[in-house]
Amino acid sequence: MDPTEVTPIVQLRPYTKADKIGVRVCRIWKSSVPGTVKKYVNLHCILVDEMNHAVEAFTKDIDYEVIASKIEAGSSYEIMNFRTIKIRGQDKVVAHETQIMLTATTLFKKLSNVFLPISRHNFFLQDYNSLYPRLNKVDILTDIPELNSYRSVFSNSKNLVKILPPSSSQLNEAKVLRTTRRVTIDELAFLDPDLHKDDTFLCKASVKRFDTRYNWWYSACPNCVKQMQKDSNTLDFLFFVTECN
Repeated sequence: MDPTEVTPIVQLRPYTKADKIGVRVCRIWKSSVPGTVKKYVNLHCILVDEMNHAVEAFTKDIDYEVIASKIEAGSSYEIMNFRTIKIRGQDKVVAHETQIMLTATTLFKKLSNVFLPISRHNFFLQDYNSLYPRLNKVDILTDIPELNSYRSVFSNSKNLVKILPPSSSQLNEAKVLRTTRRVTIDELAFLDPDLHKDDTFLCKASVKRFDTRYNWWYSACPNCVKQMQKDSNTLDFLFFVTECN
């Protein structure tokens, strides 16, 4: 018999580890890449426990396929090895400050018998009047129309790739290795970024795989390395800054 106690959803807190929750997956929705056919990048779901408290859970794009194959709407699970973070922005699906992050190491134990009833659906309704001020503040992800022209500019480039000089912090690597607090990946996941904005941590890890589904690039100025913007008059990529003109 598993002695680990189930944590009620109402007691979940951002960046605070909880060993296990018992929930029903009430609703699942997926985010797709604009302009593609069913090319999903992440998964979101609503989890409700037997006390009818709800929390939103999500997975990052790199873990989408793993999580999508493990859960289904309407089923109940005991979930372990998950992370808790603070919801950013005002677009809350449920009235809970905590958001659960599901990763490739998250464990799901499907429950065949749920003794206490758990709601299949839970909604967080917002006042209609609060929607109007947000009409023009919604960021919409779109494809990058400049992709082909950007590739044509640099496809025949004769300039060699430059290796940037190391920063002052890199030059002082020995001191950093000696004085910096060492943490594990799991410990990093539960550090509140708002409380550690200027802190440095050292984490020793090995690379297991690379996410090669999308390009690792952006159009950058060759002098200051800042992102370039498209000039509407010349249709060229130009970026003007005071330092490099």
